[in-house]
Amino acid sequence: MRKIIIGCFLILLTAHANAQSDYAATWTLSGLAFGTEADDQLLLDIDESTRFAKANGVVLTDEGDAFNTSGTCYFTGGNSLVCNLVFAFYSIEIGVDLADGSGFAVLIDFDGFFLEEGTVELTSVE
Repeated sequence: MRKIIIGCFLILLTAHANAQSDYAATWTLSGLAFGTEADDQLLLDIDESTRFAKANGVVLTDEGDAFNTSGTCYFTGGNSLVCNLVFAFYSIEIGVDLADGSGFAVLIDFDGFFLEEGTVELTSVE
């Protein structure tokens, strides 16, 4: 019994492993109005796997609202990344050129109707 208690105590003292994403990217969203016409931000942690990539993050509006977002990304043969993300009652599709990080963004409502088209521009990546 004493060995079990000591073993449990030692496990509590060990270092915790934190999950790190493969990439942490921030884009500026232009042309998609979430309240006002000012630019918003898209912050994503992207974890690459064999054929696809998981994306989790937030859409930060210029008014200070944050919407959780998640989705799937895939790489095209033309050196670009396409992500389909879901947040609130919307979905957003972004296509990014991997050479410079810029691309397009399309906002779609919950019925699948096209609402707006804008642009994305990479501001940071880690």
